[in-house]
Amino acid sequence: MKNIIPVLLTFVFLIASAGESIALPKCEGSPRTISDYKEVNSWSNCEGTVAFGSGGGKRAGNKYAGEWKNGKQHGQGTFWRSYGLVQKVISNHGVWTLSPLDRNYPR
Repeated sequence: MKNIIPVLLTFVFLIASAGESIALPKCEGSPRTISDYKEVNSWSNCEGTVAFGSGGGKRAGNKYAGEWKNGKQHGQGTFWRSYGLVQKVISNHGVWTLSPLDRNYPR
């Protein structure tokens, strides 16, 4: 019986700390208003938010919040279009697919 207490305490500690070990750190300088993705090419293995300002051309007013790797959107994120559409996306080195939760969203 004495041996089970340390095992249970270890188990509780591991379960309690599991959520913190998965989260990515915040990208340096996030949130940030940009005109080109080149401005965040140093972001890697982090979570960050970018909004396109008036210098962003056709992207002006759009916003992305999510995971980044090697200066590109990589992993899960949310994209807000300037005209109001919100999409959950899964990105693989900057190439998007809609999240399974968002596939039926009208475009």
